[in-house]
Amino acid sequence: MINKTILIGNLGKDPNKLAGHDNMVGVSVATTESWKDQNGAWHKKATWHDCLYFGKNLDFILKLKKGDQVYVEGAYLSKKSNDREKFVKISRISKFYQKSENQNQSGSGATQSNDYI
Repeated sequence: MINKTILIGNLGKDPNKLAGHDNMVGVSVATTESWKDQNGAWHKKATWHDCLYFGKNLDFILKLKKGDQVYVEGAYLSKKSNDREKFVKISRISKFYQKSENQNQSGSGATQSNDYI
């Protein structure tokens, strides 16, 4: 069996160390779904995902800021940990950087950072 979750979304707030846990950081990631209804009107729905990182190298994740677009990879867990019943245990997180118009003539709007944990 495989339990792998991949999220590409935006941080809802700055990452924070969890009280009483020197090696645990919580992040909130929003993913957005868009669809057109039968009348042709567009709708958007945001889904929020609680994510936890357990580890020693917290420098990168703590430099992320609210609104940053991130790629998160991990396992979806539905057990209680630090008052969260369902969360994604992060095994990898990286930041997407927006390219400037001059750099981006191929059509792609973002590039994934080499910085990750």
